[in-house]
Amino acid sequence: MKTHTPLALVLGLAAALVVPWYAPGPVRAPVMPTLEIDAVPPAETPARLARTTTGLAPAEKPSADAPPGKAGSRAPSMASRQAAPGQASHPVYQYKALMSPDTDLSALQSFLPRVAASNAWASAANNPGVQPVIAVIDTGFNLAHQDLAPRLTAGYDFYHNDGNPNAGSTNPGGDAVAHGTLTAGLVALMDPVARIMPLQALDDDGNGDTNTVAAAVRYAADNGADVISMSLGSEYDDNYLRNQIKYAIGRGVLVIAAAGNDGCNCLSYPAAYPEVLGVGASDAADNRAGFSSYGANLDVLAPGTAFDVCSATYGGAAAYTCGYSGTSLSTPIVAGIAGLLLNQDPDSSPDDLTRFIVKS
Repeated sequence: MKTHTPLALVLGLAAALVVPWYAPGPVRAPVMPTLEIDAVPPAETPARLARTTTGLAPAEKPSADAPPGKAGSRAPSMASRQAAPGQASHPVYQYKALMSPDTDLSALQSFLPRVAASNAWASAANNPGVQPVIAVIDTGFNLAHQDLAPRLTAGYDFYHNDGNPNAGSTNPGGDAVAHGTLTAGLVALMDPVARIMPLQALDDDGNGDTNTVAAAVRYAADNGADVISMSLGSEYDDNYLRNQIKYAIGRGVLVIAAAGNDGCNCLSYPAAYPEVLGVGASDAADNRAGFSSYGANLDVLAPGTAFDVCSATYGGAAAYTCGYSGTSLSTPIVAGIAGLLLNQDPDSSPDDLTRFIVKS
């Protein structure tokens, strides 16, 4: 089990913002219902074994200057996609968004007043020419939102295989239609100068698979991302995705992923990989939230409860919401902190950033 000293970032963020992980006591009952991590093993769904992202064979690499495949009509789901004859195959696992709605939307964004975030923002404002690129791999995004539109780089939709990662394109009432906007909004909140690369790998209901997520990771690494934030997970060890993550890290990209919301010693993948910065959720008292999964490779906790975090959402250029919980919220907060660190020291490696966040 990892043991770390309290975090006190030189940028001025108080230790309460990101809490080092330590061995937990008995698991508490979940604070609220959470979206189940639901990965389907290929033995149960043999049709998935042959499926791949349209235009991207498993053995192919996305170009550094263009997304794989061609933009086309938006498919209603991935279920109809089949691998072309002769394509290499690998196990294809399902990934889901790791956040769930509460019925109470009156919560306040209480974690910001508890920490010295304004000190970090002032430091970033003094160095506006350094704008780290943080890739958010998620559902679609509210691309017109006032907090996101001025900050976005070119993105891509790997679920529908086109250049329009816009939320609600196929199911405006989907269970996770707001998920990507919420996570990207928290990156924008935490780091006021970073650019955000919107990469859609999950549909409006929060579902994706090995190929969509792996393609997004590869694209981010080849197109200038400094940090990758993934608020998604699977219960299965996915070697194909892991290889893409290792490729990204080899290109100097810090990869951050959500721990999962099962409240047990059962970290989701890819957060369970030791090379990934795994993020769990803390509650308003800076303790591990009851729903937050943990394990040997969990690195830090960050705010992630309905009564602590609010963000931009789907539904308009000035739409905001509170009332969500999950390690999905915690992950982009840490990604934003990584961006702030890069603003001060652009030459920091993924290992440097991890060390600063976890051990300083």
